[in-house]
Amino acid sequence: MTTHDARQDCKVTGRKFFLDTNVWININGFDPRPEFRVYSNYYKSILEADNAIVTSDLVVSEFHNRCCKTQHSICLESGITTETSFKRFRVLPEAREFMESVRDTCLNLIDDCEVDQLELGVFSLSDIIESCTAGRSDYNDLLILELCRLRGYILVTHDRDYANCGIEVATANTRFLREAGA
Repeated sequence: MTTHDARQDCKVTGRKFFLDTNVWININGFDPRPEFRVYSNYYKSILEADNAIVTSDLVVSEFHNRCCKTQHSICLESGITTETSFKRFRVLPEAREFMESVRDTCLNLIDDCEVDQLELGVFSLSDIIESCTAGRSDYNDLLILELCRLRGYILVTHDRDYANCGIEVATANTRFLREAGA
């Protein structure tokens, strides 16, 4: 399958792109590493090329959980909180503003994207569980892969786990691009 270089403008038109959780985290500024800024530009070029962006409840859930738990870790490390339990931390006043920010971002994702979900029965759940047990892939990654495969979405990800997965992918991950010969 085709691997697109997300360090360049999107050259595909009239398609649907599915952005992985790690890309949403980067676009929304929850990962400040400069090498990931490229995804914001690629996102803009996807839209300018008359494409649609798709998300799912799975990605919104992963996005919310990862951002909030990362913030909890940052607050613990910096001494902003001494609360080691995330469940207790998330209701504290020092967490409130951040939790509201993540909520707003999640609501914007839902408003700005087409929302699609896999229905049980369109893939083999037992096969996915077996693949996870064998250590080949993460459960959520396999569900995202199946959704993209069934719907023909182009997956935008920085995750090398999707290399040679049989679907069309866009990435700025140079190692992934090298392995794909892109």
